[in-house]
Amino acid sequence: MYGFLLDEFNSDWKQGLRYDSDLGKLLQDAAGISELRPFEDLDLEIYGYTEITDFETVWVDNYVRLLQEADEVFSGTVLRIASDSDFKIQSKAL
Repeated sequence: MYGFLLDEFNSDWKQGLRYDSDLGKLLQDAAGISELRPFEDLDLEIYGYTEITDFETVWVDNYVRLLQEADEVFSGTVLRIASDSDFKIQSKAL
């Protein structure tokens, strides 16, 4: 996404790119943003923060519950059938 946005700003961002390059800083410079607001000052509600958080919390709770139920089902005794002979499938010709 950073690369796409940098391309949209017609930034020459690939020149001098290294493994430790800060793409966020490159994007900030390309967009002409001189100062970032602290995270605490952002109004997250305009992005639906509460609704998203509530939905994700319910999703995670259900996921954890399903994992616990699966653990209860599959952590118990395992049924094994011992046999002295091979099991063979016999088909009848019609």
